[in-house]
Amino acid sequence: MRPQKDINELFKLVIQDEKLNILQKKILLNEVRKLRPPEEDRWVYRTIVWVLGAVALGTVIYPFVNPSALEIPSGLLAIGSAAMGALAGYLTPNLKPKDEPRQAPDHAEPPPLNPPTAEMQQEPSPAVNP
Repeated sequence: MRPQKDINELFKLVIQDEKLNILQKKILLNEVRKLRPPEEDRWVYRTIVWVLGAVALGTVIYPFVNPSALEIPSGLLAIGSAAMGALAGYLTPNLKPKDEPRQAPDHAEPPPLNPPTAEMQQEPSPAVNP
């Protein structure tokens, strides 16, 4: 059984247990929630989106905050552009199904290495004396 299914079953067992009161169930559910891998923690995703958005927005706001600057410094512009690209890539939906098992790529055997023939070999060129 996969860990995700095990954690979901733990959730069901805690919820359905009639011996536990509400407070005990709340504490146990919180502990079971911590068993999930970090990829499933929604606060990680929210934090990433907020930080990348703040960096991108800061790049746009910079000329208004610092009116003496005639143009945005190239370093800040590069960081803002990278943040926008990362944010766009991060928010784009993943089209791969998660339950599909990964398979090793099918590699065909490499073609046999043919040693050079006498016709292909060149004679060394004579040294040129200056």
